[in-house]
Amino acid sequence: EPEEPTSNSQILEMRKAAKELSARTEDSATDVQVQHLLISFAGTGTLAQRTKAEAEKLAAELFAKVNAGADFDALVKANTDDSHPGIYTMVSKQSREDRSTNVFFRGGMVPAFGNTGWRLKVGEIGVAAYHSSDSPFGWHIVKRLK
Repeated sequence: EPEEPTSNSQILEMRKAAKELSARTEDSATDVQVQHLLISFAGTGTLAQRTKAEAEKLAAELFAKVNAGADFDALVKANTDDSHPGIYTMVSKQSREDRSTNVFFRGGMVPAFGNTGWRLKVGEIGVAAYHSSDSPFGWHIVKRLK
């Protein structure tokens, strides 16, 4: 999708990081556990009321804070448009899904969420940019836990 022009260095850095991550090869793991910080905007099916531009700016600010060493869980708790702690285990086989224990089939999740999780190394943080079909809820800042 076309991106809005910007000169904001944090937004440009976040966009670059998202593109670089999406170009990586995926890990061969059968499951990954991630924690995510979701930044949404009005009209995406969440309670967020900010504009799309405000959401991207906030996501970029938070992504910069995470990269500077800020406590990820604290940022999730204070800022996510999902519920804290935002920890999900994703599995590559639908037969292993068990939603009662927060284990989800990757194919049942927003594509960018799994695509990001499988491209990160354990402990690494990445971002999936808003996209109407791959990441329709907004920007996902994702930390791979396992």
